[in-house]
Amino acid sequence: MKASLHPFRAPLGLATADGTLAWRAGHWIEAGGGVGEIVAWPGFGSGPAAVQAALARPLPGAPIAEVDDLTRLPPLLPEIRHGLSLALLDGLARRRGLPLARLLHEDAPLWAPTHVQVADAAEARAATRQGATALKVKIGGAPLAAERRRLSAIREAAGPAARLRLDANGRLADPDAWLHALADLDVEWWEQPAPVGAPLPAAAAVLALDEAIQTAADVDAAAAAGVAVVVLKPAFLGGLLAARDLARHAASRGLRVCLTHGFESAVGRAGAAHLAAAMVPELPDLAGGLLPPGPAPLDAGRLHLADRPGHGGWP
Repeated sequence: MKASLHPFRAPLGLATADGTLAWRAGHWIEAGGGVGEIVAWPGFGSGPAAVQAALARPLPGAPIAEVDDLTRLPPLLPEIRHGLSLALLDGLARRRGLPLARLLHEDAPLWAPTHVQVADAAEARAATRQGATALKVKIGGAPLAAERRRLSAIREAAGPAARLRLDANGRLADPDAWLHALADLDVEWWEQPAPVGAPLPAAAAVLALDEAIQTAADVDAAAAAGVAVVVLKPAFLGGLLAARDLARHAASRGLRVCLTHGFESAVGRAGAAHLAAAMVPELPDLAGGLLPPGPAPLDAGRLHLADRPGHGGWP
């Protein structure tokens, strides 16, 4: 069996603290009768340069008959292992006539918990009307006073029941000042407030780590530091099964898990969504950050998956 690569460049239109990301580029990979996705991102995993260099070498063929056969894949960069293993899992699920989530766990529901990323009050109001119960907001791209005004407007528009998750991507020079200034906004968690390796805030708050979590040792260090939530992206961790193992390890250490993606195309997003659905029976408090694009309706914060074989893309 051979694996074949297909470069893509897909519109993204994602507002971040550093501006709007108009496009997302990567490779779709066909193998074993299924489709996976390989993407890279600065600050996560191996990084774009290493992934591009690795893609210049031939990819291995690896037909599988059972999910556990993926453990015998040869050593690969995490991003490439993710793409190849997702394709193989998709192909196996198609041959079995199962949605990917139910290949991974027979009792998986066909929905996954998620939040919606918003940038302002209008988007927050629209998201809650569409069924979002948790909102993610990128912060740190403007001075604290300006961010305070923006976040207060978002909280007012979303209402008191909405859960607010703030993500600084390590941009806050003085995280404690931010936590104190925004304490009244009832933030569910603060994600990566300080750069990787920097001291965590001393102020009492629910902390989540994303960029800092790559291995089980990172999870152990987070638990020892009093972190409450780990955010896991299968695309940078070596695939769905590697992310599942890391999620189970985090849960065993008393940490809450948020499964999300790395702004992949429909292929990678679908894989992450099916993994989240497959983990719901194991982790009832699982959080999702699947970021449905556009006005996708949600049902009480749940993103519904298509009842068809494989990962099927977005419904």
